Amino acid sequence: MSKSLCIFLFLTLFANATFSLSFDMSPITKSDGGHLNLTGDTYITEEGIQVTTNERDQARGGRVGRATYSELLHLWDKASQQMADFSTHFSFVIDSSGSYNFGDDLAFFLAPYGSTIKPWESGSGLSLGLDNATSLSVLDTFVAVQFDTYPNPVIDLPYDGRFFIPHVGIDIGNNSGIFRRDDLLYVVDLRNHLSEYVTVGFTAATGASFKQNNVKSWNFSSTVLASDKLVPSPTPQPQPINNGGKETESQQPQASNKGAKKKRLIFGLGGACAAIIFIILASTSTFCFLSRNKKKKDLRRSITCTRG
Repeated sequence: MSKSLCIFLFLTLFANATFSLSFDMSPITKSDGGHLNLTGDTYITEEGIQVTTNERDQARGGRVGRATYSELLHLWDKASQQMADFSTHFSFVIDSSGSYNFGDDLAFFLAPYGSTIKPWESGSGLSLGLDNATSLSVLDTFVAVQFDTYPNPVIDLPYDGRFFIPHVGIDIGNNSGIFRRDDLLYVVDLRNHLSEYVTVGFTAATGASFKQNNVKSWNFSSTVLASDKLVPSPTPQPQPINNGGKETESQQPQASNKGAKKKRLIFGLGGACAAIIFIILASTSTFCFLSRNKKKKDLRRSITCTRG
């Protein structure tokens, strides 16, 4: 008996043809290891990034890991308040190896440069392999697209009276803003939550249960900010901050100028997606839940979104 969750995700911001950060790892193999920073229990195989361990001869509960791209993304410019356009596409597989008790979540995230994960014994962190809300400094925030496969009674409410089901959620800043619905649309100004330079990647945790979190492919591209076209941007100098008694490196996001034109990031899942900037599961994206019983019958649940 096996049980798995397969997800195909597409995120976009109407990027133009000039990119400041661009890469394509389709598929991801061991040769891509030089372009990725791996922490916790994360490692790379010829089948992709194993965000949490997959070996059957090792303890597979209580795992947490993170994989980020080695180069930084210049997300926005303080002086002009301009934000970069970017697009990313990735595919991954979640597999519980036959168990109906999936481990905690997998997430794609943007976080301040220098943010880290902590080695919790439980491999949790509000269901994410991200810094715990109680240990975070106000500077150490993040924005994440979360793929939730484990019921957390405190924060996972039933949809329309139904029991918990796997779903996509938006986590914003210290897990203080969590938005979960079948059809999800949410607007957020990233400048209020993230520093100018950010790290992008994946994070996952298993909690007391187990699941394989395997990222199979990933590509990313972003536009050049006007300030970067004039003068090449030097590598940002990290500023140490106190994070629960441990120094980490981060840069404080700056508040928007009152006269600046407000740019917003829009997350969308399902339904018509006309005139939006940021689309989750857009066009051909599919959210599939597969369950095979002993008779090898498949149960599929899909959500599609077509941009209007």
